[in-house]
Amino acid sequence: MLKNRFLLWRNKQMTYLMLGLPIIITLFFNMAIGRDPKNIRIGIINEEINLRDCANFTYKHNNNCFLNENIYGSCQLIYELHKRTYKIRDYYDIEDAKMAIRKNEIWALLRFNWNYTESLKDRVNSGENSRDDVVDQSFLEFWVDDS
Repeated sequence: MLKNRFLLWRNKQMTYLMLGLPIIITLFFNMAIGRDPKNIRIGIINEEINLRDCANFTYKHNNNCFLNENIYGSCQLIYELHKRTYKIRDYYDIEDAKMAIRKNEIWALLRFNWNYTESLKDRVNSGENSRDDVVDQSFLEFWVDDS
């Protein structure tokens, strides 16, 4: 143990390299990979409301839960995706959207059920006592390009 201390004390360049190299490697790795993806194309099937109608809602940035307001949950999520610079594409048929994933036109597909927000409110308020159909309607279906 004492021998190793003397070796590190005499060879300062090696000590600096051993301490600094992991920090430098981590810094370069995070600069290259540690960013949010931008301009990714995502397909949306919104059976709850037309995607164009979501643009008519105004979203307040407060700490209140969106379930307390008259805002569609699907529109709120789409708004958050737009803020992160995802490119949103509207689809009406699941098979067409899945084909677009296979053709690499979009990277992912989100599908909101026709009663998504109301079912989500009921599921949050009822907890474990929610009916099975409410639980099924409150799910967000998601497909990803697996190529």
